[in-house]
Amino acid sequence: MQIELSRERYLTLMKMVYLGNWVANASRIDDKLEDYEALEDYIFSFAKEVEFSEYVDDEEADKGKFFPSRMFEEDTEVQILIDDYDNETFLQELPYRLGDRD
Repeated sequence: MQIELSRERYLTLMKMVYLGNWVANASRIDDKLEDYEALEDYIFSFAKEVEFSEYVDDEEADKGKFFPSRMFEEDTEVQILIDDYDNETFLQELPYRLGDRD
């Protein structure tokens, strides 16, 4: 299968894959879901081809690992989306957790 994306849509895909992997694995330490990690590596491996190399740390590219760079996390709205999600989840869960506690 081959999918063609514009540069802008590729960036959106990078953000979506990053966010999906974050949701799946952020709370895991030793039991990371490798399918999500592998897909993020694969999608991020094309970043140089579309001139987004500043968004990828590829020091371990020879091992198939491509990590989001600090610039990716700061320049795109992914951290804002994560913070918004965390705030909303916290506010939704708070009354239930306080009710369970009391």
